[in-house]
Amino acid sequence: MDPVEEPEEEKISWQEAMKMNNDYIIDQLKKYESALQMFNDEISALKRQIADLREGQKVVNMVKEQPQAPQQLQPQEQPRQQEETHKTHPKTGSSDPGEFAVEKIFYFGKK
Repeated sequence: MDPVEEPEEEKISWQEAMKMNNDYIIDQLKKYESALQMFNDEISALKRQIADLREGQKVVNMVKEQPQAPQQLQPQEQPRQQEETHKTHPKTGSSDPGEFAVEKIFYFGKK
């Protein structure tokens, strides 16, 4: 049996292999660093847009509040009326526990 002939490969020393590995790692880290910088720039731009939108919303709210200042008295009166009707509603639980006998509510067998 003839030994299997392997193609002759270029043999490199371990120092050269380590140098090639280091160069590859450095290239990858530079790519990640540029991608990370791009993401940071995009996040900063989005934060600025959010801040601008919040400022715009504050201005819109201020503009809306100015003409509605006299009208705010009417909506405050309506919840008070609802609370009053809620207090007089018969199912609100304004009864004492002694008013109802347990025997009248629950069935305990033959009667």
